[in-house]
Amino acid sequence: MPYSQFFDGGQALHGSGLMMDPFVGHSHGCINMYIEDARQLWNLTHNKRLYVSVYGAWD
Repeated sequence: MPYSQFFDGGQALHGSGLMMDPFVGHSHGCINMYIEDARQLWNLTHNKRLYVSVYGAWD
């Protein structure tokens, strides 16, 4: 999981080499991104405290 930034225990924002369609579920809790996008987010935020809010319907 390249460029992982963990929140809420075992869930993380991270890159994934298996991203074919970012709108299709790949994980049960993690937020998967293209590796280049995860790298850019890491470069901007790795030294800051992140607050993650998850909302919306679980359909």
